[in-house]
Amino acid sequence: MAIYHLHVKVIGRKAGSSAVASAAYRSASRTRDERIDRVQDFSNKRGVGHSEVLLPENAPEAWSDRERLWNDVEAFEVRKDAQLAREVEFAIPREMTQAQSIMLARDFAQAEFVDRGMIADLNLHWDIGEDGMPKPHAHVMLTMRSMAENGFGPKVREWNRTEMVERWRERWAEHVNERLAELDIDARIDHRSLEAQGIGLEPQSQIGAPAQRIEGDGIEAADRADLHREIARNNGARIIADPSVALDAITHQQSTFTRRDMAMFAHRHSDGVDQFNEVMGAMRNAPGLVELGKDGRSEDRFTTRDMIEAEQRLHRAAELMAEKELHEVSDRNREAALARVEQRGLVMFGEQADALTHVTDGRDLGIVVGYAGTGKSAMLGVAREVWEAAGFEVRGVALSGIAAENLESGAGMHRAPSPAWSMAGRTGATCSRRAMCLSSTRRAWSARGSWSVSCPMPPTQAQRSCWSATRSSCNPSKQVRRSARSMSDMAARKSARCAASARTGSVTLPAIWLRPRPAMRSMPMTVTAWCIPPKHANRRVAI
Repeated sequence: MAIYHLHVKVIGRKAGSSAVASAAYRSASRTRDERIDRVQDFSNKRGVGHSEVLLPENAPEAWSDRERLWNDVEAFEVRKDAQLAREVEFAIPREMTQAQSIMLARDFAQAEFVDRGMIADLNLHWDIGEDGMPKPHAHVMLTMRSMAENGFGPKVREWNRTEMVERWRERWAEHVNERLAELDIDARIDHRSLEAQGIGLEPQSQIGAPAQRIEGDGIEAADRADLHREIARNNGARIIADPSVALDAITHQQSTFTRRDMAMFAHRHSDGVDQFNEVMGAMRNAPGLVELGKDGRSEDRFTTRDMIEAEQRLHRAAELMAEKELHEVSDRNREAALARVEQRGLVMFGEQADALTHVTDGRDLGIVVGYAGTGKSAMLGVAREVWEAAGFEVRGVALSGIAAENLESGAGMHRAPSPAWSMAGRTGATCSRRAMCLSSTRRAWSARGSWSVSCPMPPTQAQRSCWSATRSSCNPSKQVRRSARSMSDMAARKSARCAASARTGSVTLPAIWLRPRPAMRSMPMTVTAWCIPPKHANRRVAI
């Protein structure tokens, strides 16, 4: 099971730390600390699978050498209590291969740190956990100063803000969930607290690696270990009393699971063999547990009644909407839009043209399945022009920040992530008038979200509107259902719960026309379009 963990700390002299020694340890390398004239040799350390230094555009190339970089940092900082580096540590899903993990960690570090001007010293570790399974995680050491013409500039105070850490926590979850979806892996993580997720368990404290938890005479480490066991024991008692708590927590991360998944969950939330067996027994005998049969690896696979019912409702709603044809556009509007984009140098080829016809054929639900680089974003940009030419006002909401940014950069649309949309509903504000949302995932995730989405608009703005919901198939079914219900309520008809029905009546884009990074070319994705027609005069489309 994928587990969320991201921790940020500062490496500084006040705590007796050295940037050179810290970098050597995390990279399992041998470096010389010039400030104290000492060799820091951790080359015998095991478990380090990948190391690299990522530089922003204006950084000296010499700093791609780890030893040179951190010795220059040590030399530049003269205070005896100087803050030398910031470290971000995060867990990587076990479900990914080593190559996939490296790409994910690199993309996250590049987007969130390097593109902001930090130098990132990235190291991926594949330690073995207490359960005997790999525990992949990454350590990213970050510089704390901006780049100047001749080296380091002033420290950037904005990087120290709590809001920045909160952003990193949320963005890591989004990066992971999008990549899991692209790889067709049935798992997800959530950066929010257990309470915010609606999970009735107590969060456990982090004990950490042995080298990190040795402090003073070991009393503090022992206290943390005792607290960890106490919380595990309390959670085990909760699960024994109500096993649905455990099943809800598991299905928040993945729609189906195995006996091993249950055992790993029980191991984390119990203290000792006896309580572990009780927790496992309670979960196996839970009335909400449903056995699905053998999977492709001959393992018994399970889900819950709640998940089955939620996905059945989604599928029924999607089928109902696919039968409606209340959003017709004329061939003239379609041809005019194609002519305009051709003048700008964009030509719809083969399957792209078929997909454009499919999503603009007037039905209330249209879905396109395609690989990364097949031109889904470009196609939807043309579809937006078709709908606007037909008199629709295009509006949209993205269910993740990354999806919203991809929407803005890929299709030139204003972005409106669903948290902001939800807040707009609670404050009476209106949503973005021009956002067009692109779904580019294959897997329909069956887990629970907590966004309470509501976006009322004045009647004059509600007329002839096009609604767009991005990446619906990689978001929790119940989250998408609430989002869709809000759009549906404004149209006075049944909502479209499309997260688990993301390929109903779809067409396919098999050919890659664009040029994404090579490793992304084999990642299947989908574009989901659903239309929510009003009664009588209102006209809305959702994509």
